[in-house]
Amino acid sequence: MLGYHERVRGRWGRPELGGWVFGFVNDPAADPAAAPPSAVVFTFLQPIRPAEATSGSVMLWRHGRMVRHFPRRSMQIAVQDVLDRDRVVLVPPLARTLGTPATAMVPRRLVVTARVGDDRVVLDFHARTAARIANPSETSLRPFSVHETLGPCRVEAVIGGRLLAFETGGIVEFAGGAHD
Repeated sequence: MLGYHERVRGRWGRPELGGWVFGFVNDPAADPAAAPPSAVVFTFLQPIRPAEATSGSVMLWRHGRMVRHFPRRSMQIAVQDVLDRDRVVLVPPLARTLGTPATAMVPRRLVVTARVGDDRVVLDFHARTAARIANPSETSLRPFSVHETLGPCRVEAVIGGRLLAFETGGIVEFAGGAHD
């Protein structure tokens, strides 16, 4: 995997935060120190309140610069099947002693499609393995969990009439939405 980071600032906790799906896939560069030739990042945020605050986007990057942004209203998300719960590892191992609830369903296949005018992007992700990371909450004693999944991903896009397609490993993160 090439470059993954997440930084959340401020006070947050479960279940107040709601749920989210976040993912990215980078087209591998010949130079590992360089920005990838292409990358797709997507977000889908589902706060509990207000319900109309649900948001999301798909972003297409080329050589470290965002070249196309697709807002939530242009997105479609589809899931197919679920990952076998025995393939989801709980980390850290001591999380079992914290009363962490049972693992929520994790989609085996996730397809994110976005279209604005003639520009479009399709990200087709197949989860092969997952880790459930138990995190402390800042608002209660109950931990919440985030499911990090890894697997192959195919990206197809048409931007400004130019076709872009690549396959490589992707990362998708699922959190919340199952009262976990």
